[in-house]
Amino acid sequence: MLLRESPIYLQIARHFEERIFDGRLAAGARLPTTAELAGEFQVNPETVQTALALLTRRGLLERRRGAGTFVRKGVAGRAIAVVFGENNFARLDRAFFNLLFDRITRHLAAAGWEHRHYISTERAEADRAFHDLQGHVADGTVRAVIEFCSNRLIKDWLTTTCPVPHSLCPLAIDETDLLEQALIHLLRLGRRDIAVLRNDPDLNSGTNASVQRQAEAIVARAGCGPARVRVVTTDEIQASGHAATLRLLSGTEGLPDAIASLCDGLTRGAIYALLQSGLGLGDQVALISHANKGVEIFCHLPLTRLEVDPDHFAAAVVGEIQAGIAGTPYTRQPVRAVLVPGRSCGEKP
Repeated sequence: MLLRESPIYLQIARHFEERIFDGRLAAGARLPTTAELAGEFQVNPETVQTALALLTRRGLLERRRGAGTFVRKGVAGRAIAVVFGENNFARLDRAFFNLLFDRITRHLAAAGWEHRHYISTERAEADRAFHDLQGHVADGTVRAVIEFCSNRLIKDWLTTTCPVPHSLCPLAIDETDLLEQALIHLLRLGRRDIAVLRNDPDLNSGTNASVQRQAEAIVARAGCGPARVRVVTTDEIQASGHAATLRLLSGTEGLPDAIASLCDGLTRGAIYALLQSGLGLGDQVALISHANKGVEIFCHLPLTRLEVDPDHFAAAVVGEIQAGIAGTPYTRQPVRAVLVPGRSCGEKP
């Protein structure tokens, strides 16, 4: 009997979900037609279609053209695929992603899930991991997919035709909070001419002006007196950070007394530029940087860091994938960094 306290399509979806998981609807079982179910539940066919579409998105049902709707194989399985690109394990500068993989698998285990690991190659046409993944999704070995930095073939398949819940594992950092923490720390240390380095894959997006306004508003709210802030946007590679910092140090606008780097890749280049210019780090020019936990950035002084913990990303991704399996809404919140004082901003030991 359907109640009126919750949407009818959700009650119909739960009806079939219970029967799938308690075994009353076995893998491969064919459901009645939409018209038959509409008559059984005394609702219109569109309501039934909405319920079946929800269960299909969750990977519990599969709809075969001209044949009907069937219970997918392996829907009671407890394995989730974790797909990582091979470079995340081969490159020393990506140690953060090794930690991220470890934390994801720990969170899955704590939630009662097993995991299957797939290492994808950059050459999509030769990627055996993709073909294995497709097969294991099709036969019900895995219930959902978590992907990070794999190739375009896998990403396209996940976003277009993958029949089970999936997460592309976006590393969403709260850049506004990152900017505010960096500026407030520097202002409190007496720095009054601050250059901000940030990366943006789309250098023509117009976000630089927006971030500039945000930075000026943060300085005004801080109430520390007059201060200048300059926002420089580039791509995230080390060489770009080096070039951007050299331009700042030798430009006609004057030498900044502090640099806030919102991207650890740019920070490496900034440190080399400071050393190359013979400027004293921490006294003449302060430096504060975003940094991922577990990744060491070479610096001859303990670096003042805005540290991001991979455990927070992992918790968000596993929460998202479990919501997808359960068919419940999930809103991902950007991860916030934690300030770890060092000596690169002139702090006293």
